[in-house]
Amino acid sequence: MRKFLAETASLVVQAILEAVVGHLWSLASPILKEHPGILIAMPGLAEDRGAVYGSLAAKYSTMLYLGEASNAKELLKSKVTYSAIVVGVIGGLYVILLVSTVAEPLAPLIYFLVSRGLILLTLVPLTAYLCYAAFLKGLDIDLTVVSLITVIADLLSAISLFIVFSEVSLVFIAVTIAITYKSLATAGLRRALGYKKEYLASSLIASTISTLAGLTLAEGGATEVPLLLAVAPLIMALNGSASMNFASWLGTALALGEVEASRPFSKKVLATNLRVTAEVLVALVSSSALFALGPHGIRALEVALVSTLLLRAVMPLITIVLASWSYLRGWDPDLITIPILSSLGDLLSTNVVLLTYRLLFNP
Repeated sequence: MRKFLAETASLVVQAILEAVVGHLWSLASPILKEHPGILIAMPGLAEDRGAVYGSLAAKYSTMLYLGEASNAKELLKSKVTYSAIVVGVIGGLYVILLVSTVAEPLAPLIYFLVSRGLILLTLVPLTAYLCYAAFLKGLDIDLTVVSLITVIADLLSAISLFIVFSEVSLVFIAVTIAITYKSLATAGLRRALGYKKEYLASSLIASTISTLAGLTLAEGGATEVPLLLAVAPLIMALNGSASMNFASWLGTALALGEVEASRPFSKKVLATNLRVTAEVLVALVSSSALFALGPHGIRALEVALVSTLLLRAVMPLITIVLASWSYLRGWDPDLITIPILSSLGDLLSTNVVLLTYRLLFNP
């Protein structure tokens, strides 16, 4: 019960903030319509950003427990931080390179540099201080800090849409360049690349799949329908978090022998999936007022609810099969399985949101 309440509370906070992110996306629809490459890049950038800074939070936790750092300032000044910054920029540039094959790359590149500058100024220090605070209070960093910094990063990235073509953007571009240069000089390129070499391939695959999710939104006409932009971030985030929570539990259960890989659809697995589904529905209901009272009214809530139900019918099956298959091959669920599941969730979420909108309103 305690685990259910903790995970539900985390998802509720995420749902409310992602609903705000969706509102910002919909307000920025004129910008995204004029520069669709930005929309294509956004899910891929979010996937890479989540992988890098989620891993950074986990490393901060390890450093604190091992006594390698005693406060937030020591965390910030560690080479782990500088390595994460460099790797994050490299991953972002990889996404922009992907986008350049289907859209004009200049606007997405400017957006990336501006949003990353804002994140480097705020989110990286905040991650260190939140990890230290969670450590002092004995809280689970995965359930508290990682999910929180992910949604804050999404919020900052959405805000960046409104400053990307203003004079202020030059400040954040300069910040990105300066901090990246300092980080590269401090950590060194070889050390930076070694920061996540164990799952570099899976991270690149995940970023590629999530970029395809952005392409799906752009080609599906989302820039013409602000309602779709309002719903998509929430559905991707909730579905991704639910899949990661379920996959993390299943990976541990398989490793401890609580679940047999030859019987992945046991009663215990199905019961846990029902618990995760209940958590998602509670989180969605918690954000329903923001949809119902927003500019898109009850229609946005209908799309969000039906999309969530469809995804919870399909995504657990994919999670169970992939988690069991990867366990039999000795893959690390945290480093390989979960990032790929998250990106597959993004791609499936965007397709389901578009399909649901067409089925409900037959435009």
